[in-house]
Amino acid sequence: MKQLPVIIFFLLFCTGFVHAQDTIVKKDGTKVPANITEVNSEQVTYKLPGFPDGPVIIAKKSELSGVIFRNGSVDTYNNIHSGTFGTIDHRQMVSINTTDLAFGLITLNWERNMCRDRFAIRIPLSTGIMASSKNTTYYYNMDHYYYTRYKIFSAGVDLLYYPAGQAHPVNYYCGLSEEFGYSQVNPGYFIDFAPYPYELRKVYYAAGGITNGMLINVNDRMSVSAYVTVGIRSEVNIYGSHDLSMCRAGIDMGYRFGKPSVSSRRKGVY
Repeated sequence: MKQLPVIIFFLLFCTGFVHAQDTIVKKDGTKVPANITEVNSEQVTYKLPGFPDGPVIIAKKSELSGVIFRNGSVDTYNNIHSGTFGTIDHRQMVSINTTDLAFGLITLNWERNMCRDRFAIRIPLSTGIMASSKNTTYYYNMDHYYYTRYKIFSAGVDLLYYPAGQAHPVNYYCGLSEEFGYSQVNPGYFIDFAPYPYELRKVYYAAGGITNGMLINVNDRMSVSAYVTVGIRSEVNIYGSHDLSMCRAGIDMGYRFGKPSVSSRRKGVY
C-alpha cells in the first residue's frame, strides 16, 4: 500500500506522456502518433514517439488530411497539388504582364482570391514607356494620313471564376474583364515623304470582354498565368466616338503572398 502513491504518479505521468504528442491523419483516415519537428508549405517532418534519436520521417502534405497538434490545434490540408479540388496557402498575388513589356508597356496586377479560391478579383494597372518606340503605332490611308499613339494610363477589373479552385498544378479560369484608360495621339500628314505633325490630342477608351486562361502553379509562391480576352473597345475623342473589336493576350508572372487561407487552416477535430 505504501507503493500506491508511486504507482498512481507513474500512471499519471505515462498518461500525460501519451497525450503530449502530435497526430498525423492520412487521407485514408489512418492516425499516426508523431512528434512533429517541422511543417512547411509542402511537407511535414516528424519522428515516432519514444524514439527521439530515431530517423526523421517526411510526409507530403498532398498525402495527408491534416495534423492534430499536442496543444489541441488542428491543421487541415486541402489536397495541395493532389489533382482534386482544394485551396492554396497564399490568397493574394502580384504579377507583371511580360507580353506588354515587348510593346513598351508596364502592366502590374493585384489578385485576391475568395470563396475557397474558386473566385478571384484582379486589378490591372498599365502605363506606357514614353521613350520606347515599341509603344508607337502608325496608321496610314490613301491621303497619307498617319498618327502616332502613346498609351498614358489604364486601369481595370477582372472577375474570374476557377471551376476547380487553384490548388492544381494547372488550373483553368474564365471571367469578365473591364478596362478604362486614355492615350495620347499625335496625327499628321506625309508631305513629300516627310511627316509634319499638326495636332496633339487624347483619346479616352473603355473596353470589356470575356477572358479565358490557364493558371500554372510553379510552387506555392510562384505562378504563371496565360490568358486571352475577346470583346469590344469604345474610343472617344474630340471628333466623336467609335467601337472596335478587341482581342488581347498576355502572360503574367506572379508571386503569391499573404496569410494562409482560412479554409486551409482551421480549428476542429477529425
